[in-house]
Amino acid sequence: MAQIILDHVEKAYAGGTKAVNDLSLDVKDGEFMVFVGPSGCGKSTALRSIAGLEEITGGTIQIGDRVVNDLPPKDRDIAMVFQNYALYPHMTVEQNLAFGLQLRKTPKEEIKRRVEEAAQMLGLVTTVYVTHDQVEAMTLGNRVCVLRDGRLQQVDTPQLLFEAPVNLFVAGFIGSPAMNFVAADLVRDDGPAVTFAGYKLAVPSDVMEAKHGLPDFIGKKVILGIRPSDFQDASLADGSHAGKMQITTGVTEELGTEIHVIFTIDAPPVEHADLTKAAGTSDDEDEAVSALVGGKSLWTARVSARSRIRPGQPTELAVDTHHLHFFDPDSGLSIGHPQAAVALVEQ
Repeated sequence: MAQIILDHVEKAYAGGTKAVNDLSLDVKDGEFMVFVGPSGCGKSTALRSIAGLEEITGGTIQIGDRVVNDLPPKDRDIAMVFQNYALYPHMTVEQNLAFGLQLRKTPKEEIKRRVEEAAQMLGLVTTVYVTHDQVEAMTLGNRVCVLRDGRLQQVDTPQLLFEAPVNLFVAGFIGSPAMNFVAADLVRDDGPAVTFAGYKLAVPSDVMEAKHGLPDFIGKKVILGIRPSDFQDASLADGSHAGKMQITTGVTEELGTEIHVIFTIDAPPVEHADLTKAAGTSDDEDEAVSALVGGKSLWTARVSARSRIRPGQPTELAVDTHHLHFFDPDSGLSIGHPQAAVALVEQ
């Protein structure tokens, strides 16, 4: 096993297009690191560069204690497997190796011995895995590296990427269904609150304290983000869902374990380059969707399968306001995120 260190790696093609742009990343010894992002973000080029199939035009790549920039692929002690891995994604490499032996009722000690022997023989290297499928990335990765236009956006555990995205791009790309966004006002009434499209949600004091810099936005515009999973049918909600939104249900998708409630709010979709990139759409497509719903925003809530919400009916949704996300409308950075402060300095 070996550590992989990318230090300000660049890959530029004729004409100046950079497929990988100033990428620095430390992949730990034995770690399963996943590169994820939309088509054209540079994830495959980064992987090919590590394997030696692409010659980088800047920076260094180190595998173990060797800088391998000038080494051919055969001398890098790396194996690259394309597309169809034919493994069980919910299992580790060790569990996949052991699975066939377990089916044959092989004794545990023998399984352990033979798996270790196979792993040593194959040299099952630290792993870098590339995918555009975020569910695959979140399932497999110890950590996930999110790329956009060849630049690193955020590298973190799957759960932290979901709970604490560093910017609008990561917030919009990670999560299915995608996070809901709206331009909003952060105000101080009886206490801090966020207002948008005729709604008002109180912002808990612990959220204001945890998100350093958020109090500075009182009286200003922010971009508010609410994940579909932070909604619930108000009739089924517990005490954590303090906010309330009266809506008219548009479409419901009954999925057995949950129901997706699709509805509109009386505010235009947020226009920001980060969200367009995250969704993999063009400005024309965004305008077409906006026209389709009459300039309103189309939102999704995930509620319990026990909900009696039905299409076309007025209903009340409860919101877990402890998990509200706030973004700077100009930079697109998450307000109060420790990595966002660093990113703002680098910009």
